[in-house]
Amino acid sequence: NPFPDGFYEDSASAYLFIDQCDRIAIGDYENNYKYLRRDGSITASKLSKNHYHIFEVSEQIEKYININMSNKSYYATLVYANAVLQLLNRISMSKEEYKQIFMMYRAKFRKDTLSILRKHDITFKSKIYLIVLCTTPQFFQIFSNAVERKKKNV
Repeated sequence: NPFPDGFYEDSASAYLFIDQCDRIAIGDYENNYKYLRRDGSITASKLSKNHYHIFEVSEQIEKYININMSNKSYYATLVYANAVLQLLNRISMSKEEYKQIFMMYRAKFRKDTLSILRKHDITFKSKIYLIVLCTTPQFFQIFSNAVERKKKNV
């Protein structure tokens, strides 16, 4: 079985599969992705200690990046940003839990953001989210709500 047990098993193995590819085809699938939240799924549940497993997965990916892609070590910051975004945007939690998760990696984001903004291999959208993760939980919430409203109007 190539997938480890537990939460975020896809994230814990997808990067290994991708790294084995000779070529990857990328298309513009914006607005074609529909996410189904099943009852009992990770994203339909309230925040628990199991959700924090995504940060352990992020640490594994960071180690892999540092060993195999040392010239792209800034990718690790984007992995952590994605983990924070997944939790903040998909998991039900209290205001205090929201703030705690937001603040966990803000210092890391602030440290690496300027160098990432100069990179040409990072999308504009990723750069914007990283900038917003350097602000406050309140601003991030306003930003996220505006993005959701825009998606519904498209």
